[in-house]
Amino acid sequence: MKRNVTLAVLLAVLALTGCTGEAPAAQSGGKLESMAAYPPTLQMKKGDQNVIQVVLTPEDAEDSALLWVSSNRAVATVNEKGMVDAIGDGQCTITAASKTNSAISCTVEVTVGEAPAAPAAAQPPLPPPGSPPPSPPPRRPTPPPTMSSTSATPGRATPPPSIPPTP
Repeated sequence: MKRNVTLAVLLAVLALTGCTGEAPAAQSGGKLESMAAYPPTLQMKKGDQNVIQVVLTPEDAEDSALLWVSSNRAVATVNEKGMVDAIGDGQCTITAASKTNSAISCTVEVTVGEAPAAPAAAQPPLPPPGSPPPSPPPRRPTPPPTMSSTSATPGRATPPPSIPPTP
């Protein structure tokens, strides 16, 4: 009886609140909180084009209009859709900023032309002319082969002794 009353009250509450079993709809829009640019760096050749992707948080922010700027238009330019055109050799920074809040922005470092050479790996100094070549590193001694207690010859097992039958 008590269980039936509890069940009836629960059903009445669900009916009054209009529970449909679906999750509430997510709120859309809202103020732009942050943004990130991908890729964070671009290596381009003169005449190349690349698009910078910007991810906004929240994705459906109401104030999602962006302003694009190049720090050096002689190296690369950028249009209102984030398309970067490589103009001449050098480096510059492309900035995407919120039109309504310039404090929210992201940048991409762009290099046009040859990539800077990677530093060479450290090499040991060469011996002076006429000196003997360096000796190879010492070899690790190999351990001697082990013999098992049931083996008379390494790698070859001997059969177990026969047990005479009991009379």
